Amino acid sequence: MSSVTHSSPPAVSEKTSRFMGLTWWSLISVVLAIPVWILVVRSSVLARVVDGGIWLSVSSGVANGLTPYEQVWDHKDPFFYAVMAFATVLSPTAAFFLDIGWFVVAAVGAGLIARSLMPADRALLVAVVATPVILMGPNYVPGWTNTPGTALIVLSLGLFAWHLPIGAGIAAGLVAFVKLPVFPIVAVCLAVAFLFPHWRYAARRALVALLGTMGASALLLLVLGWFQGAYEAFMFNRRYASDIATYFGFEPTVAGRMSQATSTWSDATLTAGIVGIVVVLIVASYWWWTDRAPARERSLIATWAVLGWLGTALIVGITFVWPHHAQLLALPAILSVIVFAGIFPQGWSFLIYLPWVLVGTLLVSGWGSIRAVQEAWSERSAAFDSKVAEINEEPLDARLLASVPLTDFTYARLGSNDDRGFLGSVRPDAKLACPKFHIYDFSPPEVFAETLQCIQDVDVVLLTDAFTVFGGSSRAPYAQPVLDYVAANFTCLRVEDRQVCTRR
Repeated sequence: MSSVTHSSPPAVSEKTSRFMGLTWWSLISVVLAIPVWILVVRSSVLARVVDGGIWLSVSSGVANGLTPYEQVWDHKDPFFYAVMAFATVLSPTAAFFLDIGWFVVAAVGAGLIARSLMPADRALLVAVVATPVILMGPNYVPGWTNTPGTALIVLSLGLFAWHLPIGAGIAAGLVAFVKLPVFPIVAVCLAVAFLFPHWRYAARRALVALLGTMGASALLLLVLGWFQGAYEAFMFNRRYASDIATYFGFEPTVAGRMSQATSTWSDATLTAGIVGIVVVLIVASYWWWTDRAPARERSLIATWAVLGWLGTALIVGITFVWPHHAQLLALPAILSVIVFAGIFPQGWSFLIYLPWVLVGTLLVSGWGSIRAVQEAWSERSAAFDSKVAEINEEPLDARLLASVPLTDFTYARLGSNDDRGFLGSVRPDAKLACPKFHIYDFSPPEVFAETLQCIQDVDVVLLTDAFTVFGGSSRAPYAQPVLDYVAANFTCLRVEDRQVCTRR
């Protein structure tokens, strides 16, 4: 008689099984996440005003084939514009909503880090509630470069904690081309894993992937013709950070920048930073002392949290200029709340864990109070309606160019960051001849000299009052020759706060 062999069901893989553990308690996190993510949507729309308009213009120019840094200029990192340009190609409105995607990336990364320390239902709370609340803290400015930098770092660390080192290295390598100032943090965090025997093989693979991604990215920039310009923008930024500090009257040293930061940021922001540092140091010391092989993830993540605070403090000391640089604190704050949640006893009820995490999130987020969150809800909701209404706006600069009675003409824009993303609406036969279409009173003298040289051959000049006032400022020796040349060679028509000037 032949025997019949019954095969057992295939075993669930270890990685898949680690995703399991979601319980009915997870519904609480989902319910809490709904208003949080509504606020994310209503907070994260990029505005046309100030630098947001500049990035919309640059990304639109890139999407239409202009070479960044050479044919259209700004000094942010190349992949920041590449992502915005890609979104613009997909849909003219997509670039306004990119931050929602970066919030999702950060939530996934934070959830993976947290999952290595705690059950899935608890990690879910950290991912979908705590992380977005911290990211859209009181210092958040939608669409700016800190959010993608933070999101990619958190994703990289999350993939590494989830034992996907190649993915971690790829995400880390991209940071260097999206938000270069914070790249050293993720590079050091992956490198420090060599100190942990269990993680050495993964660290080696992650760093190889990181270097490979950076090499491939540099090669891509060379092929596209972006590399030289990106390097020059990096050198410009080094001088820019020093010149701005001098312009605003503080020392461009680590001590001077740290002093300026602490005097500029709110008490709630500084208190949140102190609380985060204290929590991380206490928990890290405990985990380093008590860690054993079954829980070896704890010491690595605690080390990342410490490095997050040290690295952020150092970056602030090297680069701080503007108050919105407080957004840098979101990265160590997210790591802090993960560590804070990770110390919670595993055997205790989720109903106790819930307020534990919510209180910890509030403490390190910089909000300071529930009332501050409520006020932000009202302010950002009101701003959301106006920003959405602006998406289909045809900016004044584009309308002025549309009125020019010429065909196939070149133009220059003499203005500041008041362009409202005009480049995306410019008529197709008008060619931007001068890449630096936004100039400031603290711009280096050579920028004004380059502009004077550039406008020698253009057909049309857009002249805004934001540039005209430089003639009466400390930049008058550099700006006045430009204004004199326009006055002598162009006929101008004023509309509101700017003029469209056609060569005589």
